[in-house]
Amino acid sequence: MQIPGFQITRKISQGGMSSVYLAIQQSIGREVALKVMSPTLAQDAHFSERFQREATIVGQLSHPNIISIYDIGKHHGLNYIAMDYLAKGSLSQKMRNGLSGLEAVKILKQLASALAHAHHCGYVHRDIKPENILFRADDNAVLSDFGVAKAIKQNLGVTHAGTVLGTPNYMSPEQAKGQPCDGRSDLYSLGVVFFEMLCGKLPYQAEEAVAIAIKHLTAPIPKLPPQHALFQPLIDELLAKNPDERIQSGEELIERIELLETGLKTPKISYKSLAASGEFKLGLFQRLQALVFVAWQKLTPLFISENSQQEKLQQASRYTTAINANQDSGVFEEHALTHSAPGKSHNLAILLSASLFILLGFFAYQNSFTEVSAETSSLNDAAELVIEQDANDKESLADKSSNIEQKPKAQLASAEQENMSERLAALNVDQEPTLILNGALENDSKMRQETAEPSLSKQRAATNLNQEGKATFALLNSEQKQSSTLSEQSSEVNTEAQAASYPLTIRSTPAADRIRILNIKPKYYAGIELVAGSYLVELSKANYKTLKRWVRVSDKGVSRRFTLSKQYQQGETFTDTLNEYSSAPEMVVVPSGSFSMGSKLDSNSLPIRQVIIDKSFAVSRYEISFADYQVYLDDKKVTQSAPNDQGWGKGNRPIINISWQEAVDYTQWLSEKTGRKYRLLSEAEWEYVARANHAGSYWWPQNSRRMANCRRGCNSDFAKLFGTQTSPLGYYPANPFGIYDTAGNVSEWVLDCHTDHYLGAKANAEPRLIPACTERTVRGGSHGDSIEKISSHSRQGVDMETRSNKIGFRILAEI
Repeated sequence: MQIPGFQITRKISQGGMSSVYLAIQQSIGREVALKVMSPTLAQDAHFSERFQREATIVGQLSHPNIISIYDIGKHHGLNYIAMDYLAKGSLSQKMRNGLSGLEAVKILKQLASALAHAHHCGYVHRDIKPENILFRADDNAVLSDFGVAKAIKQNLGVTHAGTVLGTPNYMSPEQAKGQPCDGRSDLYSLGVVFFEMLCGKLPYQAEEAVAIAIKHLTAPIPKLPPQHALFQPLIDELLAKNPDERIQSGEELIERIELLETGLKTPKISYKSLAASGEFKLGLFQRLQALVFVAWQKLTPLFISENSQQEKLQQASRYTTAINANQDSGVFEEHALTHSAPGKSHNLAILLSASLFILLGFFAYQNSFTEVSAETSSLNDAAELVIEQDANDKESLADKSSNIEQKPKAQLASAEQENMSERLAALNVDQEPTLILNGALENDSKMRQETAEPSLSKQRAATNLNQEGKATFALLNSEQKQSSTLSEQSSEVNTEAQAASYPLTIRSTPAADRIRILNIKPKYYAGIELVAGSYLVELSKANYKTLKRWVRVSDKGVSRRFTLSKQYQQGETFTDTLNEYSSAPEMVVVPSGSFSMGSKLDSNSLPIRQVIIDKSFAVSRYEISFADYQVYLDDKKVTQSAPNDQGWGKGNRPIINISWQEAVDYTQWLSEKTGRKYRLLSEAEWEYVARANHAGSYWWPQNSRRMANCRRGCNSDFAKLFGTQTSPLGYYPANPFGIYDTAGNVSEWVLDCHTDHYLGAKANAEPRLIPACTERTVRGGSHGDSIEKISSHSRQGVDMETRSNKIGFRILAEI
């Protein structure tokens, strides 16, 4: 097979509609994935339209987690698309090797971001599955194959009502029924993929496609295994049968994921107690497993190697998740008990065997002493996580085990807080608390009622009888002397219920619309009385970023004030105040994304590379004007006059005759005056802004005229027979980002030291800096250049001390 301009190396994959080949784009020597439509389908106008539409859609979706298109065409009846070659393969291949929960959540978050962008641009993918999820060399996930994508609000005439497109195993209920789909259908499919990443199997399986579709429509949402129970609420919302009951958008899914991320990070933990609780129901064998595990936790530090600590923490995390998930089956993974440190398996086996025989004897006695009806009571153990914030602690694991603070927590029983421990583990916080209470605080009257109850008699040993007569077992995991009795431990559990309460008041600037304390049930109000502990406070306000902070209440009232950060939207503008008479330049918010930087039309702009802009920023709507610069000179009380305007006018004209360092000094002054970080743009940021999601040499159609101020080819009102001059700011149209004069008028200083190539350049937006460089890059061309020199990729190196009537600058604000 021959495709002009491409040298085909080998076939990568083949599907029913197309084949994908690894090829070299000969014009620039770039590896690409060449997708070629099946010849048998090429004659069908319906399929040809769908194939070509994939490139059209992806061309409008500039995002780091969506595949990029380089070329599209037709040769000898073969439709083809040249796109990113993603060497790390598909998600299907990754799942064969197994994925951790943390890896699955990372992939889920990246795909949620991709779908949020696609849905925002008006497209629903309709075929989310592992084969369509590929990976870059840095292991970031990329969504591909928009062949059956469809505009949400447009009828493109390709898919008719009642037509079912997609893959049955991943179809949403509404998609399986052939009903209209929106972005929530993609989120359902993504939920199926997430389930498969966690479990290694699909949630619904059957021999025939119809049977699978029926299960998607009617079967209950399956449960995750105990080690992944933390993700069950997320799975439940993603796989809801009714779209209105699902997570509604990619942005909302990202928020939920961010709440989970801290819970997925492995903290330093110690098992402080197996506290009695009537909320967890485990059988005798599972109780034995948990108790043997706790004995191992206490004794293995004497001989376990330092290299096995991470494995031990992972096992502890699995056990905690399984117990807190309240699984009716009570089944734990056996390898959580059997894995040991390298070289120590023999010692651990002896320890576990001895512990098991001892505990069997103990339980034989204990069960005869505390036997109750299986229909009315059960013996339950719950492991309680203690998060210890000690980043600088370098003690060995054995030393830590011998120095755990002996302070049992209050028994704060409440049926309404059954899943509180899971919710705490899932919360995304900016600070780790010293202590997380296992359960929610009741109101003051409830606390007073509990503290009035007498402590249990020592003669009842380890058995506590609650008000319903149910027996619960309390085993305190502590380093007390062997002579300490279980009844003494039980009495200590109840002492903290008598703790005093202290007022907590939260304020914010600006005032929050809502304040919540996420790890307790009562609603927040100013001065709420709380017992000593750590509380996760959430402050939210429209158009501001939601803030979550841990607040510690100790032995006195606490009053805290927080500052909320503005949540900027794409295209939003703002102006920072400098003083009562003047403001900073108007700024426009530019979204994150990715683009192909450079051009084969200019050797200075090679090699072409894909650049990722990983976060949004704001850029000045106009080039910095004489009026803007005069405010700086007045504030700094600079004695010299403003730069020469060549007699063309000041005020609303772009500043000229200014050196690179003078431009940098201006941005540093702005930062000092406003408290916001201002700077020049990097080359990558500048080209991203100038292109405004357009792949060509200009952001406007190639044959457009009167779009910029240049000497030849622009038909400019400011280009005369014997010379040119700058135009007033905003005289010509803004690009799609709302930015003016990115082409022509004046060239603009950027941060980068100049090189005449992009060899070795990074794939991010960082500026290229060279020690002791004397040349900086200017971008965009000027009023004195021809139209070829004002393209989005045009660049030039200029001595940084140069002052020219063709060079000005633009600024960036970090948000």
